[in-house]
Amino acid sequence: MTKFYRVTAIVEKEVTIIVPAESESEACLNAKHNLFKHSGDWSGHRISHLNASLDYEIEYGIGQFVNHPKFGDGVVMALEGKGQCARVQVNFTDSGLKWLGAHYAKLKPAID
Repeated sequence: MTKFYRVTAIVEKEVTIIVPAESESEACLNAKHNLFKHSGDWSGHRISHLNASLDYEIEYGIGQFVNHPKFGDGVVMALEGKGQCARVQVNFTDSGLKWLGAHYAKLKPAID
């Protein structure tokens, strides 16, 4: 199961990002890393506030075999987005590569 945390940070202005993590502390570390890695404008600035809360959970992860009622068996290739806009990319055996709304996909872990 993949957990996604909403992390709010203040670095000159308030910024909110969604990051995958196993815990709130890991989410804060991931967010801090991502904020400074992708934003050269903030180099030399300190984060004055950092807070994480669980945003949503997805019952499958990248590389996991899943089953869909219409498309059949497949492998999760990617997860992106947040909340109701989260998407999952699955490479289905018979139907090929498809992006599906994560909350509406009706994916179940495949049974071996």
